[in-house]
Amino acid sequence: MMASILRKRAGSWMAGRLRWHRETIAWVMLYQKQDSQGHYRLRLASSEDGLVFMPMSDAPVFTGETGSWDAISITTARLFQAQDWFYMLYGGQRLPV
Repeated sequence: MMASILRKRAGSWMAGRLRWHRETIAWVMLYQKQDSQGHYRLRLASSEDGLVFMPMSDAPVFTGETGSWDAISITTARLFQAQDWFYMLYGGQRLPV
């Protein structure tokens, strides 16, 4: 059983990148989470009410390729849409050479 990863608290606002998905009538959130080695990976969570978010999977949805500039960590992802295309900008980290 997976626990919620984010709950709205009374009197506070949630920080994060949220998107309303009209086709499924749900909220979807892209978030970063540290793995057991301390590396950040991108994951997805969903919510029916926009207040309580549940992970969609235990697996990351995006990782860098081995040896690439983003192989170790991926952080601060930003999604945006330009016409019919979606783009993602993010920061990455690799092992020191």
